[in-house]
Amino acid sequence: MATGAAVLGTCSAVHGQSASVFVYPETSYVETGDTFGLTIEVDSNAVELKGFDIVLSFEGESLDLLCANEGTLMKQGGTTFWHHEADSNAVEMICAILGTGLSVNGPGVLAVISFQASTADRSDLVFEEVNLRNVNKHPIPCESRGGVVWVSGVYVWEEAAIRNLNSLKPELRIFPNPLDVKHIWNTESRAVARWCS
Repeated sequence: MATGAAVLGTCSAVHGQSASVFVYPETSYVETGDTFGLTIEVDSNAVELKGFDIVLSFEGESLDLLCANEGTLMKQGGTTFWHHEADSNAVEMICAILGTGLSVNGPGVLAVISFQASTADRSDLVFEEVNLRNVNKHPIPCESRGGVVWVSGVYVWEEAAIRNLNSLKPELRIFPNPLDVKHIWNTESRAVARWCS
């Protein structure tokens, strides 16, 4: 499995018309034992996409990888080759459209990943490597944006609440007893945090 710095290969700090590869949702709140899914997506700046090689790392002590499946985007271009390889804290996903001159345009889902939350903690989802290739097998300039998973535990939710307090809806910023509030809507991440009562 390929490993390296936070972002390697053709996917670097390029701006403007570069493609963007990202984790959706960017922030997830789950409880210990929960099974949940995330998607790896690309935006509309990915044009004539022929294939990709992506390595995503995660905290193996808090998340167990269950599966990594091909998304819907590449299949729109025809028959595809799909391969993934994983260890305890990273997964590499390789996909290519078979056949000369075949490609797809973003936006769309490149991969669907399922995890089980095993330990209460924070897990950062980091793109260790992202390589996109166009129909001529040339690199597609891109940038990547990872995510974070909060696995339930009182100290985890407290930290999450403090970090996101300013982004809460105004009507939810003040309440008599925070432990009576079951859900708080985070307008930045579009995620729902569950409070332990």
